[in-house]
Order: sequence, then C-alpha cells, then structure tokens
Amino acid sequence: MVQQNETRSFTGDVGFTLLIRVFTAAFQFLFRIGIAVLIGPSDQGLFYWFLQTVLVCSAIFSMGIGTSAVYHLPKHPEKQNVAITSVSVIVISSAAFWIITSFLLIKQLNLQSYIPVSISLLIIATIVFDLLNALYSIFLGLKKSKVYNKLALAQVLLQLALLFLFFMIFESKLSATIYSYMFSIGFVFCIALCILFYKCHFKFSFSSTNLRQLFFFGISTWFPALIYLVNLRLSFYMIQFFCGTMQSGIFSVAL
Repeated sequence: MVQQNETRSFTGDVGFTLLIRVFTAAFQFLFRIGIAVLIGPSDQGLFYWFLQTVLVCSAIFSMGIGTSAVYHLPKHPEKQNVAITSVSVIVISSAAFWIITSFLLIKQLNLQSYIPVSISLLIIATIVFDLLNALYSIFLGLKKSKVYNKLALAQVLLQLALLFLFFMIFESKLSATIYSYMFSIGFVFCIALCILFYKCHFKFSFSSTNLRQLFFFGISTWFPALIYLVNLRLSFYMIQFFCGTMQSGIFSVAL
C-alpha cells in the first residue's frame, strides 16, 4: 500500500513538472511571435547576440533545474507543498520579469538605433535576478532529491557546455541550441539507464515500480524536449515570415 502511494505521488509530481514545462513552452512561443510583430526588422549587432546567449543559458537553468525539483519531493505533505510552491514561484516570477523587460524593450527600442542606459541596467538586473532564482532552484533540487535531480543537474551542465561549444562551431545559433539540447538529453538518458540497471543488478525489468518510474522519467524528459525543439523551429519560420529577414535583432532575441 505504501509503495502504491509513493508511486502515485511520484506520478503526480512528474505530471506537475510536465504541465509547467508545456505551459511555459507554449507561452514563450506566443510571446516571441508577439515581440517579432511589434518590433519588426532591426539589427542591433553584438548587444543582441550577448542578450540571446545569456537568455538561452538562464532559460536552461530556470526550466531545467527549477522544474526538476519536484521529481523527488519529501514524503511529508506540508513539505511537498512548500517545494512545489517554491518551484512555481521561480518559474512564474522568471517569466514575469522577462515580460516586463521585453515590454520596455518594445516601448523604448522601437524605431531607435541605440540602447538607453536605463534599459541596459534593467536588462542586467533581470538577468541577475533570473540567475539567482536558478541558483536557488539548484539548492532546492539537490537538497530535496536523490538520483533524478542529480541527473537533471548533469543534463543542464552538459547542455551548457555543449551550447558554448556549438556556438563556436556552428554558424547558426538555432542549430547550436538544438544540437546541444539533443546530445545532452541523449547522454544523460543513457547514463540514467546504466545507473538504474547497475543498482538493480539486472533485476530492474522485473520491478513494475521501477519500470513505471523510468517510463514517467522518460516522458518528462523527452516530451518537453520535443516541444522545445518544435518551438524553436516554428519560432524561426514565424519570425522570418513577419520580419522578412534573418538578420533582424529581434530574431536573435527571440531565439
């Protein structure tokens, strides 16, 4: 009975994580298109490339580690609520701050060829706040978890390293992001399989509980990744359609 309750609780936690990631991906897609339509073609050069890189990295940390904190929650219901609430606040506050920053960018940078100092400071403050949230997410995830959050941490760190590597190799930032996501997920999923089979001494396939947990872990890992990749590709075509050029500054910001 206790084992069934733990399995049901684990399934609910993964479902909650999946819901957050799907909702966030859908919101980001619509928000990118909105920014592209409102600002239109503009080329701001190195500033937008830097902002794009930091934005991608902060998004990887806040979504990858922040939402993974609910993979393995404490057994006490009150502590579970605290963990879930903390992760939810992290995700929502991060999105809210990016909304405010993007709105001010739309308002201030439209038809302008320079970056006001106040806007630059606000963007820097927003990035710092987002990274602080990510650090808190790391602390929360590692403190409350065992193997699942450590694997999520390994995936994010590996993806971050691959992202910088592919940025130098590939000319297209979109291709670099997609390949870093695919390779990091593939490597970590193989590591997870090896760990689970090794710990269970090849008796893993006979345990329905372990099979069920691996299934939901795979769904929560691969399905959001698929949504993320489709999100990037659709955003690429939609922004190109609305802006009419691949050299626009908003193209870099959006992706």
